[in-house]
Amino acid sequence: MKKIFLLAAAFALSLPLFAQINGKVNRQIQNRTYSYRVETPQAVFQERDALNIDIKAMVNVQADAYVAVFAMSTVAKNVEDADKNMNERLTKIKDAISALPGDQTVYVDMISLLPAFELEASKKIFSKTTYNEVPIGFEMRKNLHIGFKNAEDFDRILTICAQNEVYELLKADYVVYDVEAVYDTLRARTLALVKRKLTYYEELGIDIEDKKREITETSAAYYPPERYETFQASMDNQLQYNGPVKKSIPTPTSEYYRPVAYKGFDIVRNPEIIEPVVQFTYNLKMRIDLKEKPEPRPQQTVTQREYFLISPEGNIKPIIVTKENN
Repeated sequence: MKKIFLLAAAFALSLPLFAQINGKVNRQIQNRTYSYRVETPQAVFQERDALNIDIKAMVNVQADAYVAVFAMSTVAKNVEDADKNMNERLTKIKDAISALPGDQTVYVDMISLLPAFELEASKKIFSKTTYNEVPIGFEMRKNLHIGFKNAEDFDRILTICAQNEVYELLKADYVVYDVEAVYDTLRARTLALVKRKLTYYEELGIDIEDKKREITETSAAYYPPERYETFQASMDNQLQYNGPVKKSIPTPTSEYYRPVAYKGFDIVRNPEIIEPVVQFTYNLKMRIDLKEKPEPRPQQTVTQREYFLISPEGNIKPIIVTKENN
């Protein structure tokens, strides 16, 4: 009885831990119930008289460099003041970034310089109040491109921009220098697996030697900005204040990084993901025709011989005899 109680207690304690590791995201997105039944995929026969091989490979690659793009804007009464205010902020940002350890690059992209307006109410006799646009100055917009190689520098760069009233991050690009080498590695790993599969099929007694083969391949790349999804917390969005009156509050919405799942891939390199990475995939399909080749039919040959017939009178008459040889 004591053993049963201990087992039940251990099982009860393990349930919250399992739920914590699983996370709210999976429970919300998949809306699934936990089950201990394991479904094993069943093997099926492929196309008759053909052998199909389908290899899917993936590799997770940490970016070699990053580019963050921030939006900047300023409004002043004239162009000179707008340009002066913008350049003062840019100079402070550049000086602070250049003082950081490592290799950073800053590029300023001019976007627009347009007059700014505000509405002014005017009321005339025998007419309703009207609102007119009145120029108040000029608005200058620039984009700040900051390149860096260490992901940890982004927090420092973000702080520097915020201290200089730059808050809007437009995008962040992940850069991989040698994409060709990445795909070469995936092809090499895929080829090695194909060879092992062919050896395995030969050991099973399948004759694949000198058989016609067809292949097709495709590749793709998935960058972190494409893999972020929204998440809405599971919580009661109503608060009660000492009575039946309830006040609704907005449900918090967040984002999280969701990489491409490994399910269905035969090869996964660098599977452990801690930070967002660039995911490269490669798919190779091979079809081997297993039909027996018909034996070649013997070639027919035609032999022609020419004979000469001589009459008693001495006349010569040619005779041609044709013979087919199988």
